[in-house]
Amino acid sequence: MRDSLCELEHPEHIRSDSLHHKNRNLPTRLSLRDLLRELVNLFDTFQNTEQFLSYIKNRLLWKRLYGLAGFQYQGAKNDKIGEYMNEKFFDLKKEKQDRMINAALKIFASNGYKHASTDDIVSEAGISKGLLFHYFGSKLGLYTFLYDYSVRFMKLELTTGVSSSADDYFAIRKQIEFAKMQVLKNYPYMQQFLDRCASENVSEALMATESQRSVIQDVYAALKNQADSSRFVESVSPEKLDAMLDYTISGLMTTRFRDDSFQPEMLYEEIVSYLEMLKRISYRKS
Repeated sequence: MRDSLCELEHPEHIRSDSLHHKNRNLPTRLSLRDLLRELVNLFDTFQNTEQFLSYIKNRLLWKRLYGLAGFQYQGAKNDKIGEYMNEKFFDLKKEKQDRMINAALKIFASNGYKHASTDDIVSEAGISKGLLFHYFGSKLGLYTFLYDYSVRFMKLELTTGVSSSADDYFAIRKQIEFAKMQVLKNYPYMQQFLDRCASENVSEALMATESQRSVIQDVYAALKNQADSSRFVESVSPEKLDAMLDYTISGLMTTRFRDDSFQPEMLYEEIVSYLEMLKRISYRKS
C-alpha cells in the first residue's frame, strides 16, 4: 500500500485540512503527491489497513454531511455544534458512533427531552456514562448534536433521493418514502426522534435547535411543490390528501414500533400500497 501511494503523482492541488490525527498539523495546501506522502505517514500511526480506511471513510462521511467543499472538514469546530461536543467522537469506529447515536435517538424519541435519561442511553449503547459526557458534555449537548445530525442526514437523503424532474405527486411521495427507508435502515428511530422534536416544549431544547427547526419541512415543501396538481380530480384537495398521508404514514410507523414488527422495507411496501390505492381514486382518468 505504501508503494502504491508513493508512486502516484498529479499536478492538481487540494485542501488537506481534514487529515488530523494525533495532533498532526498539515500545511494549508499540498500537491496530491505531497498529500499522498502525508497519507503514508498517517497510515503508519494505525495498527492495520482496516483501521486506517475506517478512519478516512468516517472523515469523508462527516465532511459530506456537514456540507463542506473539498478537504476543508476539521470536525465540529467549524460548526455551531462544536459548542456542545468533542470532535474526537468523529474518530471512533463507525459501528460505535452509530451504536451511541441509535441508543440516544431511541431514548429521546420514546421519552422526549425532559424525561430522557442518560442512564438509559448509556445502558442501551453499552458504554459508560463518563464516555458519553466526554464526547457530548451534557444531555443538552447530546440532544443538540442528535438534532443537527438527524436534520443533515435526512436532508441529504431526501435531496439526493428525489428526482428534480419528477412532477407526479405519488411518484414524488414514493421517492421520499424510499429515501426515508434508507435512513431508517441505519437509524430506525431517526424519524420518530424528529417527530418528537417537532412537539418539544422544553425551552432549553427548543433554543438549542431553533435555527434548524424548519429545515426538513422546507425540504418536503420544495419537493412536493414539484408536483403537477392539475392531475387531481376536482373533488380532491391536494393539501388535505397530503396531510392525510402524513398522518397515515406516521400512524403505520408508530404501530409497527409498538408491536415490535418494524422493518424499514416492509413499512415502505405498505406505504407504497396506500399510495397506489390513493392514486387510482385521486387522479383524472387519462
